[in-house]
Amino acid sequence: MSSNTIEISIRDAKQSMTRKERMIAEYMESCLDSIASLSLKELAALTKTSEASIVRFCKTLGFRGYRDFALKLSEEMGSRKSSLSANEYTDIRPGDDTKTIVKSVCMTNIRSISDTQAVLNMQSVDRLVEMLRTSDRIFFFGMGASGLVCMDACQKFMRINKKAWYLTDSHTMRQTASLLTPDDMAIFISYSGTTAEIVSALDIALKTGTKTAAITKYSKGNIAAKTDVALYISSPEVTIRSGAMGSRIAMLNVIDIIFSVMASAEYDRIRQYLDNTHEALQ
Repeated sequence: MSSNTIEISIRDAKQSMTRKERMIAEYMESCLDSIASLSLKELAALTKTSEASIVRFCKTLGFRGYRDFALKLSEEMGSRKSSLSANEYTDIRPGDDTKTIVKSVCMTNIRSISDTQAVLNMQSVDRLVEMLRTSDRIFFFGMGASGLVCMDACQKFMRINKKAWYLTDSHTMRQTASLLTPDDMAIFISYSGTTAEIVSALDIALKTGTKTAAITKYSKGNIAAKTDVALYISSPEVTIRSGAMGSRIAMLNVIDIIFSVMASAEYDRIRQYLDNTHEALQ
């Protein structure tokens, strides 16, 4: 199953875009498969913006300019094979029968994992794992549904005898952040990347010189811009925040990936820990 990374990037970045960028994004979403065939001048006219605005929009998504954007889009449109259509996942609606709800929730979760795989950068995963391997202590920071992800992450790393803690209370997060050292690793988990308590704790942690990472969606101006490394997730947009289900699944999946890569790299060292903890739970 493949996903369109440009489509995902546009969708996830829309909330932090300027008015003109949003106009461009909304036009592109309406006819993405035909955009690559347009010239810069034609696209500017159709979106009722300027050529400079189009170029800035492309740079916002990580491209050097419109040409690079159009080439990548053409490549993705040509190889697109996803079997999940937009109408296969929806928000909670009154009166839906159980079969419809089951299908919708499953499709949303599947799409969240698929889209996250499409935007996950392998070099960033490797860099984060290397930072974890050389850290004395690991701290996971998160609120709400992200806090549940922190609990899961802490449990996994404790299984391989890493000193790990999870913080979900705003006062405890700020207090702990102030006591971090360069030998520690602080991972901040937030789907939006703008949760006030997480931003505050990160700002405090940065003053200590500790290593930092973010697990968040792609968006300008969120915590990813401040940390040493960031892993991006993606989840379909919905209206009444049942999307917390999809985003939570995506974040849990990223934690599983990080843990598995680290466990594989240090298998000889941690095999006994895995055996011991497995036996203890029998």
